[in-house]
Amino acid sequence: PQSKRRILYADTEQSKFHCQRVLKRILQLSGLPTGSQPDTLEFLSLRKYSPKTRLGIIEEAIYHSEGLGLVIIDGVRDLAYDINSPAEATELITKLMQWTEERQIHIHTVLHLNKGDDNTGGHLGTELNNKAETVLQITKDELDRNISSVTSSYIRDIDFDPFAFRINLQGLPELMDDYQPKQTVSQKGFDYREVPEVKHREALAILFSEAEQVSYGQSDRKTPKELCPCRFFVRNQQSQITQGVFGKQANDSQRG
Repeated sequence: PQSKRRILYADTEQSKFHCQRVLKRILQLSGLPTGSQPDTLEFLSLRKYSPKTRLGIIEEAIYHSEGLGLVIIDGVRDLAYDINSPAEATELITKLMQWTEERQIHIHTVLHLNKGDDNTGGHLGTELNNKAETVLQITKDELDRNISSVTSSYIRDIDFDPFAFRINLQGLPELMDDYQPKQTVSQKGFDYREVPEVKHREALAILFSEAEQVSYGQSDRKTPKELCPCRFFVRNQQSQITQGVFGKQANDSQRG
C-alpha cells in the first residue's frame, strides 16, 4: 500500500564492499541513479556485530521507520548463536512473528541450505519452514552454473510455476522465458526385488556348491562378477533379507 512503501534491507554476513554491490544492483533494477539514496530504502550492513547486537539494530530500525512495509534479512542464521538450539530458534522466530503482527510488515529472510542436501540448517531452519507463509528454494542448474531456478517448497496461497534467471554481463539478474531444466542421469538405488529369481537361484547354487553353510565374507568372494546384481545383493542388503534368501535355499536343498 502507498502508506507502507519503505523497505529495510539488513545484510548480516557480507563485507561493506559487497553490500555496496547489492545496493547498486537494487538501484539499477529500480531504474534509479547508482549514486542515489532513496528515501524509501534503508540498507544495514551488520557483519561486524554480534548476533544479539544485530537483532537489536534491526528491531530498532523496524520500530522507528515510518511507512515500513518490507523487511529483508539476508542471513537470518547470523541472528542466532546456535541454529541447533530449540530454545533460541523458537525465541528468534517468535520475535519475527511479533514484528510482523505489531508493525504489520512482511519479513523476507534468506537462509542457506545445508551442503550436500536440500534441508535448511538446524532447528532454526525447521522453525522458519513451519512458520513461514511461503518457502522458496533457489537452486543452481547442475549443468549450467550461470542459471538458477526458483521453486516453491511450501506456499499457503496459490502456487506458481517454477521459473529461472541468470546473471547477465552487467551483473544483473534477468528472467529466462524458455528455460527447461536439463535432466542429469542419477544413479538409481539398487533394489534386490528387480533381480530375477533365476539369478538369485544361480548365485545361491554357486555359493552352496562346496559347503552347506556359507559365511558372509565367503558369499562376497565366491559370487562371480557375471552375477554382479546378486553379488551386490548379498553384500549390501539388510541381514534379515539375506538370511531369508539363504534359508529358502536351505529348505530347497532339504526337499531335493
